[in-house]
Amino acid sequence: MPNDLDPTSPLAIFGEELKHARDAAGLSQDQVGVELQYSEAQVGHIETGKRKPSLRFAEGSDRLFGTNGLFGRLHEKIEQMPSYPAWFGPWAKAEREAMSLHNYQTLIVPGLLQTEEYARAFLRGGRPRDTDEQIDELVTARMERQRILTWEDPPALWFVLDEGVLRRVIGDAAVMRKQLNHLVELAGHTQVNIQIVPLSAGARPGLSGAFVIACFPDRPDIVYLETAAEGDIVVAPKRVAPLTYTYDAVRAHALPAKHSVELIKEVVAELWT
Repeated sequence: MPNDLDPTSPLAIFGEELKHARDAAGLSQDQVGVELQYSEAQVGHIETGKRKPSLRFAEGSDRLFGTNGLFGRLHEKIEQMPSYPAWFGPWAKAEREAMSLHNYQTLIVPGLLQTEEYARAFLRGGRPRDTDEQIDELVTARMERQRILTWEDPPALWFVLDEGVLRRVIGDAAVMRKQLNHLVELAGHTQVNIQIVPLSAGARPGLSGAFVIACFPDRPDIVYLETAAEGDIVVAPKRVAPLTYTYDAVRAHALPAKHSVELIKEVVAELWT
């Protein structure tokens, strides 16, 4: 079971019960996969909590193991859970507890600021092997995370974006126009600050990748690093400190908030109307 998966969660319990039932029946993951028309790897990922089981898989497991609806009931509970991947859970929890979040992005609009259309286009393009159902789950989870903007006492949200984010086509012109207008609207939120680093800044700190710093009132800062695979949460102060310095250095190259909004509007008029 992944270290970051709550062992009491329905997803973890489903995986443990599946392994228990499989071992009791003397079946391998491959044999279960053949019976349920899933691959051995898919069965393994469900057992370790890396993949949510489908309703078809849950019902098939109940038939195969004679478990009287156990897996169907666990599936119902899983469906009530947030839909983001299990490895993202600890960071989603950190977002909810943070006093402030400092986002830096070089390539795309950060998830907390994405429109549904932009999120769907980005996820569909970046995850070609996922089913439409899986993409729907990820989009839903991303929209759920954005409820943080409507809390009575939300964290302060700081976003520093490279100008290239505004110009990179995700979806089509209509998707981009709606997304950038959404940024302008969000910039008027009292808890949201959006700054753009213009392309004219040239070579500067931070070009190597995106990250988010979460600051808490009662414990040290932590950082979320985006990677090509799963994200990486950094807690060691010796690793957090250089990223805090990088964030400050990037902000030194960014336009003030008011001028950043003006630039967003200019890009909309130039490219996406």
